[in-house]
Amino acid sequence: MHKSIFLAILSFFLCATALADGTETLGPPGITIESGTGVIVAGVGLANQPGDIIFDVPAGATVQQVLLYWEGQDFETDTGGDDTISVEGSTVTGTKIGGPIFWPDDGVSTTYRADITGLGLVAPGSNTLTVGGLGDFTNFANGAGVLVIVDDGASPSSIEIRDGNDLAWIGWGGVQQTTVAQTFTFDAASEARTASLSMFFSAVSGTNSSAGNFRPTAIDVTVGGVTTTFDNLLDSIDGQEWDTLVLPVPIPANATTLTVQAFSVDNLNTGGLPASLTWNAAALSIPAIPAPDPGIDIEKLTNGNQADGANDGDVPQIAQGDTVTWTYLVANTGSVDFSEAEVMVTDDQPGVTPVLDSASDAGSDLILSVGETWTYTAVSQALDLSTASGVTVVDGCNDDRPTYENMGKVVIDRFDLMDTDLSHYCNPGEPDIDIRKQTEGPDSRTFPSGSDVPFDIVVTNTGTVDLFNVVVSDILVPQCDRVIGSMAVGAIVTYTCTAPDVTRSFTNEACVSGEDGDGNPVADCDPSTVEIPPAGGEGCTPGFWKQSQHFPAWLNPPYAPSTQFSAVFDNAFPGMTLLQVLRKGGGGLRALGRHTVAALLNAATADVSYDIGTPQDVIDAFNEVYPGSRRDYNGLKNEFERLNEQGCPINGKSPPSNL
Repeated sequence: MHKSIFLAILSFFLCATALADGTETLGPPGITIESGTGVIVAGVGLANQPGDIIFDVPAGATVQQVLLYWEGQDFETDTGGDDTISVEGSTVTGTKIGGPIFWPDDGVSTTYRADITGLGLVAPGSNTLTVGGLGDFTNFANGAGVLVIVDDGASPSSIEIRDGNDLAWIGWGGVQQTTVAQTFTFDAASEARTASLSMFFSAVSGTNSSAGNFRPTAIDVTVGGVTTTFDNLLDSIDGQEWDTLVLPVPIPANATTLTVQAFSVDNLNTGGLPASLTWNAAALSIPAIPAPDPGIDIEKLTNGNQADGANDGDVPQIAQGDTVTWTYLVANTGSVDFSEAEVMVTDDQPGVTPVLDSASDAGSDLILSVGETWTYTAVSQALDLSTASGVTVVDGCNDDRPTYENMGKVVIDRFDLMDTDLSHYCNPGEPDIDIRKQTEGPDSRTFPSGSDVPFDIVVTNTGTVDLFNVVVSDILVPQCDRVIGSMAVGAIVTYTCTAPDVTRSFTNEACVSGEDGDGNPVADCDPSTVEIPPAGGEGCTPGFWKQSQHFPAWLNPPYAPSTQFSAVFDNAFPGMTLLQVLRKGGGGLRALGRHTVAALLNAATADVSYDIGTPQDVIDAFNEVYPGSRRDYNGLKNEFERLNEQGCPINGKSPPSNL
């Protein structure tokens, strides 16, 4: 039998002397019970061992705790019971929670409980627990039941439990003629709900207890002063000698108690011998009634657009005198209905009064029900925002244009609820466009003669209206001509074009033109200069630059013989000056250092038409290979050496141009 209920486990210890005092009953447990949102219970009769307890755990639920109950009987001459049980091949030791309790007909009953959570045997999905090994009961083992506390993410229920060992048979006298009633107490709720009452019973019917004959029983459940009797529900539901019973019980509003009691009785006059029974556990689980959770939301639209922020892309542009329609969508996002009189919708701008659209009231009941949305509207004419007064105007529309701002507000006084939402509009803007060739404004770059020179072109619609027929033209570099077409507000078009085989310096200008939807033209131009330096072919050797008579040819400042090498390059020669590196003999890095300093001075002086354009190019080349391999050093050294030995035009020149 597969049943799900909300449950927590309680335990109670009984003994033989307790029966003599009339205290045989279920009671609260002495172990910690994990919280959860539900419990799955199932059981199996163990007249024949082993047996399978089969149950399902919902997908996505977390297993919080797994408790196992079992009960059996000894002959009264041997009351040892059996506190160990086999579960999926593992031996589990339980705690005695009831018994030994003597049956008047020469038997002793004992109930045990064990927390088997740590075995990790239960998981979401289908589960089967094979149990057995109850061989120490000298009479017979009746059965076992499992109780799994799960959490499916919902709100926890109110849970109260009793367990132990409570015997009853109508033919006995005293406390054993009936069970002891169990009363569960809980908080009242303003609405009705359904509780789940779960119970484990044993020894009701079977070959051991009744020779296989049906034996009548009754269970009384009293809530709010009304008693409901459930007759003959126990009959070895889980196999011989074990019953797992789950009852859904309606709990009326404002009720605070539920009482349950099991009887050995034949209320329906079936003629059967009323059952002798052992009540092992009872648990009541009641879903919590959440506190009222009212909620309200307002969304304001201007001409159908949210336009929450003054610079949002959906802010409408409305010409002076045109119609402005504000829409206020008021949604009940909570769990409480509101009457029309409670829903107060206003606007913070003078002359704007939202009015309910009755067509949006579902059912025309003037009740804003949970999940329902009402529509309010207000209509006016657009202002000239450049001169408007008495209203809220802010910078917006992504170009600091005057932008109208107003706020819709909804208030529910009963719950002190309020929500607001802004919306905006602006007047139509002006067309504008921008082109950038390389950088904004004049710029200059230097390339060797014969280079292919690239240009980065960026065209931006900087106006506040869409543009059409956008075209880029460049007279000196026709490769940069481009037909763009339409450009939305804020759109950016970027591309690269190349002037091939440039052999002379020139300044050219890229221009863009277009028009707005009314044919108003826009245009912009941006220049860029290309410098082609002399052809080069000259260079002075390290031997030239290290001679003191040539020190006047050094570009001083920034480079002097006493300048530290590390002040210019990465620190390949700690503590050495440029002159010391020039004079340092040897190969590898030392040779590269000599020719690097010579290349630096060749690039820096105006008297040498050097193939490397600037001193920084020399610095970058050295720093790129250092630190590195000898192969890298020799490669760069060979290139500098080739350039440095092309012929020195200032050898013997006096004075050099640097002076």
